[in-house]
Formats: sequence, structure tokens, C-alpha cells
Amino acid sequence: MSGMQWRLVALVGILGLSAGWGLGDRIGAAREARNQQERAAGPRPLGVEVPVAPRAQELRLRLQRPVEAPSPTRNPFVFGGRTARPSASLSGGTVAPGNAASDAAATDADAVLVPNPGPVLSLSGIATERSGEAAVLTAMISDGQTLHFVKAGDALPGGYTVVAVSATQVTLRDASGDTTLKLK
Repeated sequence: MSGMQWRLVALVGILGLSAGWGLGDRIGAAREARNQQERAAGPRPLGVEVPVAPRAQELRLRLQRPVEAPSPTRNPFVFGGRTARPSASLSGGTVAPGNAASDAAATDADAVLVPNPGPVLSLSGIATERSGEAAVLTAMISDGQTLHFVKAGDALPGGYTVVAVSATQVTLRDASGDTTLKLK
């Protein structure tokens, strides 16, 4: 190796050592700051007061206040609910208290008659059964509580009679006329 190469190697070595020394100071200072933070966050001797952040103090005060139960606005477990019927004295009628006949007449006059819609029926499925050469179709109709297996001519609750059963629909008849239930 020539003299020039030795000088270059020495210069690179010196620069490397100085850079390492300078970085070592910075890394050491950062490590010392981290150690101080860990010591501050660790366990403290009893009786030593630690400054509390303002938000933490606010939260502690909030925990000391008594909890107020929320007032319910509605009951989610009751569907609809009953409404109070107006008394006869509010509706303008004069009813003597204790008179059962006039009380019954007042409630009948105030009552609004709503027709009973009957059960809500839905077609769940249709089954085919071979009887000789003819196919007999059986409809599976649900009223929300029971599954009814019916054929043409059978009766259903609510005054319905099965008129016809096809591969995709069922025709029912009641006092108001025909109704068709289709497969979904």
C-alpha cells in the first residue's frame, strides 16, 4: 500500500470514530430521557403527591357525583300500548255514577268498531304428491302461529276456504271475496 492509501484509511477511520462518538452522545441522551420517564411512571413511595392533569381531575370529580337514573321516554318491550278511554263526563254525556246501564251505553257510543282482519296468512311452500296418474298439490300456509297443510276444498282459520292450489300460488275465498297467496 502506498502512503496515499494509508492516509485515506486513517482519515476514514478518524471520521468514523468521531461520527460514532457524536451519535453515541445523542443516543445516550435519548436513553437517559426515556429512563427518567420510566422512573416517573413507575411506583412511587407512599405520601408523595403527583401532579394530576386537569382532565384527570375533572374525571375524578365526575365519578364522585351520584349517578342519576335516566327517565324512560317509552317502553321498547310494549308494542302499541293501550290508550285511556275518555270518560262519559269528558265526552259531553251526563252519566250518573254507579248506573251500570248508562255506563255501558256511554262506552258503546264512544267505542269505534274496527273489523277483525283475521289471521295474516302467508304461503310457505307447495308439495306435490302422485296419486295414480294425477298430481295432488298440497299448500303449506302459515298464520304466524301454525303451519297448515291444505288442499283444494279445505278450510282455514278466519273463515277462509282453499279454492285452488297451483304450482306457484293458492287461491282462498272468504266472505269478502277471493284472495291469492303467491310463493316468494
